[in-house]
Amino acid sequence: MNTFDILLIEKYFLIVFLIFVTGIAGVLLNRHNIIILLLSFEILYLCSTLVFVFYAYESGNLLGLFYIIYIITIIGAEACISLAIVSFYYNVAKELNINELSWIKI
Repeated sequence: MNTFDILLIEKYFLIVFLIFVTGIAGVLLNRHNIIILLLSFEILYLCSTLVFVFYAYESGNLLGLFYIIYIITIIGAEACISLAIVSFYYNVAKELNINELSWIKI
């Protein structure tokens, strides 16, 4: 592995870190919109898959790619379940407000 490859991987990890910070900011700064909160969680999950992609590229190991398939499957299931809960909540309450979620026990 030459110096160019190391600098390229460092740039990739810097990009992943910036995307991760954006997801954390979306979670911490969002207090009212549940859709933005769910999208911020999806950004955080996809940053973890990008780390596995870069690890698999750097090490030449295919195990990271299998982890990616597993993580994307979990992310898809989580997104389906969370959107089903949000749509159920919207049908009951006719609004999407995080502060009012405490009255519904799912």
